[in-house]
Amino acid sequence: MERYKLSNFNLYRNPYSGDLRLFVSGTKQYKDILSRALTSLYFSQIFEDRDGEYDWGVYIKGADAQDVELIVDFCQLLQHVVFINDDLDENFALAFHTRKDSATGRPERTLMGQLVRDAKP
Repeated sequence: MERYKLSNFNLYRNPYSGDLRLFVSGTKQYKDILSRALTSLYFSQIFEDRDGEYDWGVYIKGADAQDVELIVDFCQLLQHVVFINDDLDENFALAFHTRKDSATGRPERTLMGQLVRDAKP
């Protein structure tokens, strides 16, 4: 099981073609998640960001102003949850329960992990 978080994105309209360009820092599997969530839009093949600021990019064709708002809202939501890649189609969690301590490298509980632990009898 792998876990991912969408860390950053940039969405803007190409002034020449009118298509949207979405750049994402995160796993390429987010493209499939976006495609399944926004079925009325066409997402191109993934391409690399020439400037190296993001992990990948995609063109989105036929998006109006309301679609732009939906895309931004959905990407912002994905920044606040953890995508869990397992045998299910899609699985998300509110946050990581543990992380490595920067000084020792040992696992430690996050705030969410501590809340879950404290909630158990």
